[in-house]
Amino acid sequence: MSDLILWLDELRLSDLGKVGGKNASLGEMIGNLAKLGVSVPGGFATTADAFKQFIAQSGLAERVRKKLAALDVDDVAALTKAGAEIRQWVIDTPLIPEFDGAVRTAYQILCDTAGVNDTAVAVRSSATAEDLPDASFAGQQETFLNVCGADDVIHKVKEVFASLYNDRAIAYRVHHGFAHEDVFLSAGVQLMVRSDIGASGVLFTLDTESGFRDAVFITASYGLGEMVVQCAARQVPRSGWWQPATQTSLRCRCGSWWIRRSPARLSRATTRWMAHARLTSRLTDCWSIKNAWSAAVRPSRPPCSNALSPRAFSRGAGRPLAPCRQCWSR
Repeated sequence: MSDLILWLDELRLSDLGKVGGKNASLGEMIGNLAKLGVSVPGGFATTADAFKQFIAQSGLAERVRKKLAALDVDDVAALTKAGAEIRQWVIDTPLIPEFDGAVRTAYQILCDTAGVNDTAVAVRSSATAEDLPDASFAGQQETFLNVCGADDVIHKVKEVFASLYNDRAIAYRVHHGFAHEDVFLSAGVQLMVRSDIGASGVLFTLDTESGFRDAVFITASYGLGEMVVQCAARQVPRSGWWQPATQTSLRCRCGSWWIRRSPARLSRATTRWMAHARLTSRLTDCWSIKNAWSAAVRPSRPPCSNALSPRAFSRGAGRPLAPCRQCWSR
């Protein structure tokens, strides 16, 4: 099973070539944050070798190669048609028996660990070309939430594989000089957190606009994390900063930033986010951390991904955004 499935807690960033950037980062975060008391949902990842074996069967890889070689990605209609055709080929292709069995076995172990039959999981995409210093593939492939049952997990794994051939992903690789056959996908299968009855969001361990490294930037909303990621929240997501050096929190009211000088007056929710900030500020790299907590589950459990390359910003460069005078608070 080891060449087809790997458990997240066994992974580190050095495994990017085996399981892609997101899954390798999850393993790294589990290794770094578990000892700090932050719980990360368990799960497993399919390997790049498993994807290669899957795509090579029945001549699928050759059909895909020929279709893409003849494609002009600047012809939007042709791109849309070719992409849809390739994705359907992938979805219609069964997993090889050994791979199918490995996924079902690993999912059953997750169910046994959770103590729930057909427990809900997220099936997440992780490309071996993600998070490179000179290119970002983040968000190009699919992720599916609340997937229940082995059969549905198998189907969603194939849909994740098919999303390597989304129209935008195909065009991006061509325009940036990446060969289609050199990029592989890993599917991460991870226990869900009931953030639908709690809250979730994204935390960055630097200022994403200036590269300033001595601040933690948080955006959060009630419900599932995709409400923030897809800007689908019914209310404006709450955003704020926390500065480890000064132990102060910064919060946004009108799009700019101001310092809140009385942490004791913060709400319970904000205090939880600040607790995450204190823990993650100990990390030495650039991370985007997807945080979640559930009203039904006491520990906060942030599934994480290294969405920014450590080389994307030079260390120590930049300054935090200036506070808005209209929102300045003493």
